[in-house]
Amino acid sequence: YHKPPVYSSKLQITEKQRLHANLLEAMIAEVDEPAAPGHARGGRPSALPRLLVTLVMLAVLSFVLISGSPLLPLPNLFPSEAAAFQSALQTAAQNQQPVLVVADYQPAFAAELETASAGPLADLANAGTGLAFVSTSPTGPVLSNRLIENLMMQNTGFLLNQDAINLGYLAGGSTGMKTFANQPELAVLSTFEGDDAWGSPMLGRVQDLNGFGAILILTDTVENGRDWIEQVQPGLVNTPMLMVASAQPAPLLQPYVNSGQLAGLLSGWYGGTSYNIIANHPVTTNALTWTAYQVGIALIVVIILIGALIQAVISLISARNKESGA
Repeated sequence: YHKPPVYSSKLQITEKQRLHANLLEAMIAEVDEPAAPGHARGGRPSALPRLLVTLVMLAVLSFVLISGSPLLPLPNLFPSEAAAFQSALQTAAQNQQPVLVVADYQPAFAAELETASAGPLADLANAGTGLAFVSTSPTGPVLSNRLIENLMMQNTGFLLNQDAINLGYLAGGSTGMKTFANQPELAVLSTFEGDDAWGSPMLGRVQDLNGFGAILILTDTVENGRDWIEQVQPGLVNTPMLMVASAQPAPLLQPYVNSGQLAGLLSGWYGGTSYNIIANHPVTTNALTWTAYQVGIALIVVIILIGALIQAVISLISARNKESGA
């Protein structure tokens, strides 16, 4: 019989392992400790600069619009696609065939696109060309009614359901566009008011989209414009496709003009103003809008530069204070 050996309860570790264990223990203790209360970095931005910027913008733009006289000259150089747009639209108006107007834009862009498309739509209405409105956007039928009401205010002889028909909402996205291109009477059964869409004298002879004198698309996105071009334009024979786009997507839609898929393109307020000048329309309102637009852009640039300069000065002073304190 031998007495059992006695074992130590202490863990045998090296000095390096002990240092690592102490470091891990210190890291865990720091995580568990609540952070000391301190001042939030940067703090909440003051509302005063925002209020000042808003007041300056409102004051300057209101003065430009209320003054009643253009302060800046209208453009005298026009994009080639705007001239092509005007030529194709005038040809379509002379053919006395109905024109399909696609109102595919959101309400936020209504002011820009209604202004840009006012001249072309007025020319079609004054020429006695019937207008059929359709949209793949849920809010499009209401915006189409706004366009029709604007035309009725400008031309007392222009009547709803006689000179203009609101076909309402076209469901199905790109698939619905393709169906509408081939068999429009199956894609849209009734008007926005619930009447028979294709039994009217204006649309009675339309079997497909080639029965329209032109297709005019109003859009605020590249995706909507591209879908209409890719799904509908290949099936068109002698019907030109025209587009009025907001300023943002217009550069990305330009290649479709260069390839001949679009017969013309108007880009935002600049495109609408160019069209009115080319078509010899009165440009008093456009001159005021154009002036306010240009002044607004210049004012935004100046405000950004002033803000950047102030921030640079504040950063420089803060850096010098830190260096002196150190």
